[in-house]
Amino acid sequence: LMDKTGEYLGIEIDKPYYSYDVNGYTFIVMGSDTWKFEKAGISEEQLEFIDSELERADGKPAFVVCHQPLANTHGLPEVWKNGDLGPDSEAVKAVLMKHENVFYLNGHLHDGVYEKSLEVFDAEKGVYSINLPAFGKENDYGKYLQNGLGVYVEVYDDSVIFTARDFARGENLEGYTYTFDIK
Repeated sequence: LMDKTGEYLGIEIDKPYYSYDVNGYTFIVMGSDTWKFEKAGISEEQLEFIDSELERADGKPAFVVCHQPLANTHGLPEVWKNGDLGPDSEAVKAVLMKHENVFYLNGHLHDGVYEKSLEVFDAEKGVYSINLPAFGKENDYGKYLQNGLGVYVEVYDDSVIFTARDFARGENLEGYTYTFDIK
């Protein structure tokens, strides 16, 4: 899978995490360094990589993508007792909080779209977490539960806009557009 992903992106991937740029914006994809049932093991090396890539972004919006949400976000542990990243959540969050204009994107919960889809870590610095709904199956919790849900992102010089959308039906989800000013 890493070979095919690297081939598609035109980059070499030799670890379960990597970074690539799209139109000058940094996307960092996290991956588990060790297997832990439904949890990710994030090594010190990966934390340093995330930190250096966010530093390289130099304050421009950067997107950190991880399958699991950080602990105690997006309705956890109420919506799913063991559904978070695991014991490395605090270390990951500490790295994110060192930077500005960081968007942590996660899934795993199979939540729909609702008020807990957005977590504000630090509005002054522009550090947020967005829980993405499941696309290919019905979601288990939230206001919008049907399959075909997703989020599209628009990035401008002065803002980032996330719009929740029912792609299967071709409709934006009213009340779930988040606009973030670039710090």
